[in-house]
Amino acid sequence: MAESSRSRSSSSSRTTATNSDESSSSPITILAQDHLFSILLLLPIESILCFAMTCRKLKFLAYSDSLWESVCRRDWGNFPVDALKASNSVQGIHWKKLYQQVHQLDSVYCHKLLVETPDGDEVLPSPRASHSLNFVNGCLVLFGGGCEGGDTWVLDLSENLCFGTWQEIVTHPFPPSRSGHTLTHIGGTQTILFGGRGSGYEVLNDVWLLSASEGHWRWIQQLFDVGNVPQGFSLARVGHSANFILGGRLLIYGGEDTDRHRKDDFWVLDISLMPSIKMRPSNLQSKGLLRKMWRRLESMGEKPNCRSFHRACVDPSGRYLYVFGGMVDGLLQPSEPSGLRFDGGIFLVELVLQS
Repeated sequence: MAESSRSRSSSSSRTTATNSDESSSSPITILAQDHLFSILLLLPIESILCFAMTCRKLKFLAYSDSLWESVCRRDWGNFPVDALKASNSVQGIHWKKLYQQVHQLDSVYCHKLLVETPDGDEVLPSPRASHSLNFVNGCLVLFGGGCEGGDTWVLDLSENLCFGTWQEIVTHPFPPSRSGHTLTHIGGTQTILFGGRGSGYEVLNDVWLLSASEGHWRWIQQLFDVGNVPQGFSLARVGHSANFILGGRLLIYGGEDTDRHRKDDFWVLDISLMPSIKMRPSNLQSKGLLRKMWRRLESMGEKPNCRSFHRACVDPSGRYLYVFGGMVDGLLQPSEPSGLRFDGGIFLVELVLQS
């Protein structure tokens, strides 16, 4: 009987070993690790987790940090992953755990930042609305807004993002007061200001570059010639959108003029023709180049109707612009005495690349 038991045990061991050998000799297990890596990146998350349950070797690969960092890049894009890696607060991060935490995200935590000024005084930005706020190179850049706001402030954030130091940027020249403008980050420490409504209710068409060099912020007005603006069109507007698109250009769309006539035109501002921060106004480009800074784009297809105070964003390629909502012209009916309504349509605007 004991002999029979030992025989069955031995047979069971041989069977287990045989199954293990068959598993280890499965065609997929003999693939090189980089090939398996490429295959896993083509799979949905559920399949990757199932793949990890097949054997110890594949589990080690499917749970590796290098794989999950690549999965995060695949699903989130490179920019947030690179930013997380550069952050001191996430050194040695476990990418699989982070992916799970983001997937299960169900709440936010809010707290008021502690702020001060460099000299310890109480001079802080005044309350306002219709201003702009951008995250630029580790700082928050605040400009303009209601209540005659023509001031520029930079909040230098601490490493843990819980504390900041306000500094008012006082340079000469500087943009006039305005609200309803756009301030668009174009990379590095540079942003572009365009349009808006001035303190006298006038609508503006000026362009300014805000840039930092060696820690010093400076506004530079970008002069241009409107000689190539067709008759019947104007650049001045408020409540428009401005997005950084493919080719390093700014795409301006919509908005309204001084008489609150809404627009449906598309304009491209060529940033590459702007003078650098090191150039003086006397060294600006020739008049011919200044005329080329602005170019009106022809719009085809089912284009959005005239609108203002909408929102627009571009995809990572910079070729596709999405436009949603805004104020549009309504039919003059008893229920709409002002001839105004809000729009709920969303439009895709594609840059047409000539063949």
